[in-house]
Amino acid sequence: MSEEEAKRAARPTRRQLQVQLADASWVAALLAVSSLALTLELRASKPAARSLIGALSVGFWVGGALAGLAALVMVLLGRSRRARRVWLPALTGVALCVTSLVVDAVVHGDRHVYLDPHGLPRVYRMRPAPRGESARGVLIYLHGAGGTEDQGLDPRLGGGTFARLFRELDARGWAYVCPRDAELDGLVAKLREEHEGAPLYLAGASMGGRQAFAACARAGHPFAGVILLCPAMNYQAKGQPPASLPATWLVCGDADTISTGPSRELAQDLSRRASPPGRYRELPGGDHGSPLREVDWGAALDLVAGGR
Repeated sequence: MSEEEAKRAARPTRRQLQVQLADASWVAALLAVSSLALTLELRASKPAARSLIGALSVGFWVGGALAGLAALVMVLLGRSRRARRVWLPALTGVALCVTSLVVDAVVHGDRHVYLDPHGLPRVYRMRPAPRGESARGVLIYLHGAGGTEDQGLDPRLGGGTFARLFRELDARGWAYVCPRDAELDGLVAKLREEHEGAPLYLAGASMGGRQAFAACARAGHPFAGVILLCPAMNYQAKGQPPASLPATWLVCGDADTISTGPSRELAQDLSRRASPPGRYRELPGGDHGSPLREVDWGAALDLVAGGR
């Protein structure tokens, strides 16, 4: 064989180039889909979006595992040439899925699960007390309608209102908890187990404010204080607030058509009792979102903590 013939024989055939192109296409497609999934994972806040991303992640695992199994069978049957085409996408799929899980753990590693009194799993996110110290208090924030457990941990939301809250909590050595829903009995049991002796405080905005008020109006509740921001509740003045209502910080906007009336009624009742303390602030020109954006977290925390 001449040197020229040897060079021609060493060149990849058209079939080999097609195989290499197919392998490269597999990898490119998996990289594109995985990049999209990871981008969505970083941005998703709605449960439906997270479910879709979770299904896609499972699809990576299942697809990669099946392709790997098929490659192993082909190797055992002596068809290694075909198996080579399956191994690459299989391993790539598994590697990308592992990457997705690692990113998810980094982004949402503060998610926790507890069981409610009926044995159903419930999800919450937690921001521990600073420097690993024992929490001197625990604030539970209930999100508004359409929100998730992510709302109260978004430092950009409401003009940075939660970033300001984080600084106040750190200064006091408090932990901070954001549950996905307003099931509180199981959550309180979990927090009492993890933060023995630490007082519990409740806060909520809009629908979360209504839920926080309802929880604190119930006799025997465990909360030492409550912060109500534009609570979307129905309340009529009775001469006295509910006897079980703890120290209360209440804020609404005077242009808010949802919460202003009931908040004024509750404020009227709060003004008639000396203890525990109650404070009402009405924001001139404020809409339904103003209390969350403009709340004085430091003063609110001082009041509810001082009302123990």
